[in-house]
Amino acid sequence: MRRSAFVCLLFACSMLTGPEALAQREDDKVASSLAARPISTQVPFAIEFNSKGDAVAIGTGDGRLIVWSPLDGRELSIQDHRLWTFCIAWSADGSRLITGGGDDVINIRNARTLDLVGTLEGHSDDVHGIALSPDNRVLYSVGDDMMLFAWDIERGSPIYRMKAHDEQIPCIAISPDGKTLATGSRDDTVKLWNAADGKLLHTFTGHLNDVLDVDFSPDGRTLASASYDTTVMLWDVPGRSRQSAVQAHKDRVFAAEFSPDGKSLWSGGEDNALVLTQLSGDLSSSRIVVGGDIARLAISPDGSARAYTSSDGYARWTTQLPGQEQYTLHQLRVDPTSPLLDQ
Repeated sequence: MRRSAFVCLLFACSMLTGPEALAQREDDKVASSLAARPISTQVPFAIEFNSKGDAVAIGTGDGRLIVWSPLDGRELSIQDHRLWTFCIAWSADGSRLITGGGDDVINIRNARTLDLVGTLEGHSDDVHGIALSPDNRVLYSVGDDMMLFAWDIERGSPIYRMKAHDEQIPCIAISPDGKTLATGSRDDTVKLWNAADGKLLHTFTGHLNDVLDVDFSPDGRTLASASYDTTVMLWDVPGRSRQSAVQAHKDRVFAAEFSPDGKSLWSGGEDNALVLTQLSGDLSSSRIVVGGDIARLAISPDGSARAYTSSDGYARWTTQLPGQEQYTLHQLRVDPTSPLLDQ
């Protein structure tokens, strides 16, 4: 018999501080450096909206996968990886959930039941980033082994694999047309690749510290990269040059995401703030203070909702309708005592 996980769901706007720090794997630089202090392995980390924008999938430090929708009360939880579910991708039709974890494997699950339908093995260290091609046939993955893989999902085997950077690779993104990949690394660089054959197209330099997140604009012409150097760089993809830099954060930046219309950029990090930057004119930015470090953030396909994970142990979902100044905040406390789906 299956049952939904019990979690504490709060509908409030108060900022809540979170769980005590726990020791991390000493060799996991990404996990141990998400905040100045060690953070609990029970906290939420990865987060992604499905294509309908009515649910998010959340990956946690203790390897769980949670599907959550405050709109209809849906809550499912399962043990997905042995340690850290670092990254998540939904198939375009919402039928599959793909995750990479701290056990070096990629899991493919039925998004409705969370049943395991496939596993991709080949990485020799933590899998930190995955990106799915627009036709859902090819999955790209990167991780602490400094490797870039392209996987034939149906066959479950690599199309190509290569060493992509000189240090760990926390992030990868694919352009909207599916032709170009971008990777960010702890070697402080951002690289562009031909998705079809893995050929290196360009290396962007300019960051002064680790690159933790990359995202393409909806038209594919601009790439954003978030870094420990407290900036979000904006790169001209066709021109192979730096456009500008968002310098609105006061500490390390962990996440950056374009709005679906491409007119603004959301970012978050260690300074406990969501930053909204308007991409026209002088890149004016506004800050929203939240309850803890922001590990990852996601924007719904229609742009009406934002979701992010925080080191205080909460996943948060905010909804703001067009023309309205107020927004609705839903909070999900990640509770390590919640029952999992029966295996």
